[in-house]
Amino acid sequence: GLEHIVCQSQFFRLWDEHFAHVSIPKENRFTKCDICSIVKSEKERTMDPNKIAQLNELMEDHLKLQMDQRKRYHCIRERAETDRSIMSVIIDGMDQNSTQLPHTKRLQKSDANLWHFRTHLTGAMLHGNKAV
Repeated sequence: GLEHIVCQSQFFRLWDEHFAHVSIPKENRFTKCDICSIVKSEKERTMDPNKIAQLNELMEDHLKLQMDQRKRYHCIRERAETDRSIMSVIIDGMDQNSTQLPHTKRLQKSDANLWHFRTHLTGAMLHGNKAV
């Protein structure tokens, strides 16, 4: 229930007391889509308010399209769970740098030029049509 929800100040106090050793990167390490990267770079290069407004509008349209695609996927996924004539499959591939073997936490200069296994990891999730 709601009795277990803490306010923001209490959350940060608990974080400082118990998780001070954990850091959260300012930017996530996932690759960004080309449009997001280009718009961000263009905004960093300009001081023109009209150009910034145009870029903000472009980004808003782009994010709306992404959200619409996600909503459509979730709608189809939900339908697939109840209608056996529908099946939803989502497939994603992982960047080769993320699956580099051998994998070490810290890459030393002496290891940088070593040969690595070429790997590619693809995952798929199937929703609905349990008879498959």
